[in-house]
Amino acid sequence: FCFLRLYVTIRKHKYISAVGLENCRDYIGVLNILKMTPALAIIGLGNPGKEYEHTRHNVGFMAIDQLAKEWNSGRFKTQKSICEHVLLHQSETSIVLVKPLTFMNQSGQALNWIQQFYKPLDIVVIYDDVALPLGTVRIRKKGSSGGHNGLKSIIEHIGQEFARIRIGIATDHPISSLHDYVLALFSREDLVLLEPCLKQIPAVLETLLSHGVEQAMNRHN
Repeated sequence: FCFLRLYVTIRKHKYISAVGLENCRDYIGVLNILKMTPALAIIGLGNPGKEYEHTRHNVGFMAIDQLAKEWNSGRFKTQKSICEHVLLHQSETSIVLVKPLTFMNQSGQALNWIQQFYKPLDIVVIYDDVALPLGTVRIRKKGSSGGHNGLKSIIEHIGQEFARIRIGIATDHPISSLHDYVLALFSREDLVLLEPCLKQIPAVLETLLSHGVEQAMNRHN
């Protein structure tokens, strides 16, 4: 997240010498570039369509909706069959929120389009994790897919060097079929347990924006 920290530093007009900008001309040039380039793309994984709206696999979409609501993002734009996306400013930082429309297993295609269109400096992916208890939040700096097909698709496109926020969806019930489990609807009781977790996501991202991944991990894991 070195580029993200550089972006925030410049936007706050502090410590210019620390980022190696030798004169005002360099400073203005970098500012002009960063105005057009989101510092961060936040991608929530899920499947499009009403039938998947409240399924366990769509908790990434739910997190993006929570961010959009908390940050007053306005309406999402739709790139047909690729993604929904909206550009906003939060904590003096330009951010694009993304919900892929490619279905889970092809999520990397949506991120590929986002990279070409917006050219974000850093990326965070939010997704469901069946290895974590329902409503648990865990932040990781990088890593493998852990068997998650949406994450696997993204790694195939950009590698493993991106931060991710895992949201637990595991309950006490035994899982006989992983496919059926992740595509099942949350129960009312599950949604009650999940709500505090989703409301925590904006604070997690704001910590990440202000202090970086390590501090976000220390504070919220």
